Amino acid sequence: MTILERRYGGKMRDLARRIRTALYRRFRQTIEVSEVDSMSDDKLRVSFMASPRGLDEIAAESDYVDVSITMLISEHSDGELGGINWGLDVVRGSGEILGGLTPYNYTDQVWVARRDRAAVETRWSLFRTVVDRDVEVVVNQIATALGRQPRRAA
Repeated sequence: MTILERRYGGKMRDLARRIRTALYRRFRQTIEVSEVDSMSDDKLRVSFMASPRGLDEIAAESDYVDVSITMLISEHSDGELGGINWGLDVVRGSGEILGGLTPYNYTDQVWVARRDRAAVETRWSLFRTVVDRDVEVVVNQIATALGRQPRRAA
């Protein structure tokens, strides 16, 4: 485990748990939500799955949604050296992208230098702040994908 994985892994899990908890509290009667799980190979990824309650074990891939927060490493993404960013992905089991967020994606500012602790913390704070602000949007994306009535915006 790298220093960055140790420093941000718990923060990533906490953020995924906030989304999971909001989904569970609103839809516990109709949506099953797995626990948050972590995986680390060439990048750290924390995720959970949501599916309509009562599905049999051979449910179609379109019947569940995967929500993940990933520590993106530039060398594994586009080959640029020394960069880091974070991504939130909301994807149907079939691969259909329902939503997501990666700060400055598709710009030349997408990566911050992994060795610049202040820049990394600033990027994490930006990512966390936007995801925290949009938890209800993410919950509504998941609910809609699973055929549940999302909450109307106030």
